[in-house]
Amino acid sequence: MLKKTVALVIDDSPEVQSVYYRFLAREGIGVLQVFNEEEARLLFGSNKNISIVIFDGCLGGHRINTLDIVKEIKGSGFNGLTIAAAADPGDNEKLLAAGCKVGLAKTEPGRWPKFTRIIKEHLAIQAS
Repeated sequence: MLKKTVALVIDDSPEVQSVYYRFLAREGIGVLQVFNEEEARLLFGSNKNISIVIFDGCLGGHRINTLDIVKEIKGSGFNGLTIAAAADPGDNEKLLAAGCKVGLAKTEPGRWPKFTRIIKEHLAIQAS
């Protein structure tokens, strides 16, 4: 029996969380949503089925410092798909340097088709 793919979405915006949820659920992915660092640490540490982590590009944010979370998750040996999504291209570069595999610009016009393609590629790799 195949285990269900689970994504952890770390973003402090309920609106953005809602959009990610719709895209991921449409692909049959379970979605865990968190709005701050503490919730992210708790859910990541307690759920071994997570194979996708999406990071809001908050560097030094008041609720999330995504750079710290990326480093912790990558330092844990996590080898799943990690996506950085920042409005500032410089922030995405920092998150990629810290260990994210993919960077998405929040202001990029083709962001959602690119996001969907990346998710489908990840699911195909998991299924093979």
